[in-house]
Amino acid sequence: AGTIGGVLYGVRGLFGASEHVTTTEYHLSHKQRAVMERYASIKGIGFADLLRPAETARRTRQVRREVRASGLPYPRFAVHPRPRRAAARVAPITYMEPQTGNEPAFGLDLFSEPRRRDAAQRALLTGHPQATAPLRLIGEPASARGVIVMLSVGDAHDRTVGIAYEVLRLPALVEE
Repeated sequence: AGTIGGVLYGVRGLFGASEHVTTTEYHLSHKQRAVMERYASIKGIGFADLLRPAETARRTRQVRREVRASGLPYPRFAVHPRPRRAAARVAPITYMEPQTGNEPAFGLDLFSEPRRRDAAQRALLTGHPQATAPLRLIGEPASARGVIVMLSVGDAHDRTVGIAYEVLRLPALVEE
């Protein structure tokens, strides 16, 4: 894809063509697309699973196994913040590129913060890319601002399984 938003459709295509995307497959797909080299404004790109809270323990074990097998520099996976009891679903970040520099985002529940939750829900509802309002980027200095663009993702059976996202630094995006 030739635009920044087109990057998300690459993630959607990967998940739509596979029964199960592994951490290694996600990494290799990202590397082949040379996203970070082509777009200076992108701080990161990833995927958040769409889960019921009762599914988080099983998925946590699975992500930890895949990360160990991949040898990639992901930190230890844990969903954070802990989902509220009343939460109908959670969307923890389970794949991200690059890992280095984005460690605090691994496991972050996109539904845990209003601006992220709003964009995620709009992406799931419309099936089109949706952006957050400007916000502080996790793992960046307090003055760093950006937006997160999200897109719903289906699997090989057309079931919605998660949300692809890209984190854009605002000053770099304006220059690009």
